Amino acid sequence: MKNFKNIAFGLVAGMLAFGFSAFTNAKAAAGDVYAQTGSGTYQRISNPGAYNPSSDCTPTSSSPCVFVQPASDTNDHGDVLTINQAQDLELSPSSDGTYIGPF
Repeated sequence: MKNFKNIAFGLVAGMLAFGFSAFTNAKAAAGDVYAQTGSGTYQRISNPGAYNPSSDCTPTSSSPCVFVQPASDTNDHGDVLTINQAQDLELSPSSDGTYIGPF
């Protein structure tokens, strides 16, 4: 009986740990904004709701200022993308420019 309780407790603890890990691994969401930080390099903005295209982009580059992850795409693409990766992932480009807003 003592072993049965230990096994049951271990199984319950393992299932809880596995269940809660589903909430900690998904950090990206549709609508993530990747801003140009250098020539052909884009970094995910930590607060995409604060992005303002009229004040956060300057027309000093011929590449898109930002790429926005579409609502249909809920995958985590990492914190940094190249312009080729963003285009291959079919992220939505903004007007051309360099990002000068907060990260």
